[in-house]
Amino acid sequence: MDESEGRKVNSYAPHLALLAVQLFFGTLPVIGKVVLAVIPSVALVGFRVGITAFLLFVFQRSRGNLRLDERGDYFRLAFLSIFGVTINQLLFVGGLSLTKASNTSLLAVTIPIFALTIGAVWGVEKLRAVK
Repeated sequence: MDESEGRKVNSYAPHLALLAVQLFFGTLPVIGKVVLAVIPSVALVGFRVGITAFLLFVFQRSRGNLRLDERGDYFRLAFLSIFGVTINQLLFVGGLSLTKASNTSLLAVTIPIFALTIGAVWGVEKLRAVK
C-alpha cells in the first residue's frame, strides 16, 4: 500500500510552503534593516540561526525522531550548516547593515545567475537557453 493511499494529500501544501519561503526571503532586507537599527548584525544572525535550529529540532521530534544513517553524516551536516547557513547569513546581514534594503534585494535575485555561472565554469552545469 502506497503511503499516499492511506491519507489524503493536500496538493496546496507545497505551494503554500513555497509562498511562505518567498515571503520570508523577500521581506528579510526590509525587516532586517528595521531590526538592525536596534541590534547588531551578529545578534540578528544568532537569533535567526538559533530560532530556526529550535524549530527544526521540534519538527524532527514531531516526525518520529528522525535520525541520520551514519554518525559521519552529523559532522557533514554541522560543517555544511556552518558554511551554508551561518557564514552566509553573517555576510548577508553584514552587507545589509552597510547598504540599502533595495540594493540587497537586487543582489539577492541574482543568486541563481551566479550559481549557474559558477556551475558552468566548474563543468557541473551546461548553459542552455532554457536556463
